[in-house]
Amino acid sequence: MKYEEFIAALCQKIREVTKGWNGTSIEFRTTPQNNGRTLDLLVVSKQGKKMNGTYELSFHTQELYEALAFDKMDLKHILRIVESKLRQAGEVGKISPLEVADDYEQIRSHLIIRPINYVKHMEKLKDGMYYLIGDIALTVYIHIGFVNGAYVSSAVSSEYLEIWNKGKEEVIKEAFTNTYNLFPPIMLTGLEAYSVMDTDIFQKDSGYDMVGVTNEVIFNGAVSIFLPGVAKKLSDILGEDLYIVFLNYDYAVIHPVSIIRPEEIRSLIASVNSDSPDEEGFLSDMIFTYRRDSDKMEVVKEVYS
Repeated sequence: MKYEEFIAALCQKIREVTKGWNGTSIEFRTTPQNNGRTLDLLVVSKQGKKMNGTYELSFHTQELYEALAFDKMDLKHILRIVESKLRQAGEVGKISPLEVADDYEQIRSHLIIRPINYVKHMEKLKDGMYYLIGDIALTVYIHIGFVNGAYVSSAVSSEYLEIWNKGKEEVIKEAFTNTYNLFPPIMLTGLEAYSVMDTDIFQKDSGYDMVGVTNEVIFNGAVSIFLPGVAKKLSDILGEDLYIVFLNYDYAVIHPVSIIRPEEIRSLIASVNSDSPDEEGFLSDMIFTYRRDSDKMEVVKEVYS
């Protein structure tokens, strides 16, 4: 099957499933990438009750076509996946807070932060609302919830700042607070998990040489290290400045700076990415550090001294 025929088959399935849905459109978007390839997306848009209540579902057509071409999935299987995601989107539309997105007072409690890789999602972030640190974009999303076992959220366009008459800093601060409350951070040591902010359990200089950080649902957990007070608390627990690396969207790994060099960490990152490449879950291959004297996180550019 040719690529164009494959796209046509996907479009036909989408039309079948979305028949009867109001305000639905299908658009094929192609964007040049730095590697000489293009990012091809088949985007299904559904209009909400308000002008700005549009939400989208994207299918990476190249990835799906390659799965077909290399016999990883047959066409029927791919079309079932497309249908399942579309029906899930239909359920989301029934409960989505996007219908009140124009009203800041109604939507503010639904705002959260999700970390995504800036380089891989540059086009998506063009109109987004985010704070950039290294190659990680801490991006404002509308939290919708878990639907049929899958987590659903929607990126917030920077255009909403004018609609809400709010500044970017205020909105991002609100989203950080909500993220902390909705997804409380936890610290992982071996098989044990503890609330990061539980001062009754830990004392300074606890002797850990590495800890993991995520949240109670172990989803979107990498953002936890960026939440207010979390890095400082972990630095107090470990008794010194920190090195921070990210396995994926869900986990951050923390090392005291005295026990490992950045070169060793870079070698470990390369090994992990080589052994288990997870393009979908990739967040960053940079090393970050938290410095206690400045209470700031930054990218490691040279050997720590």
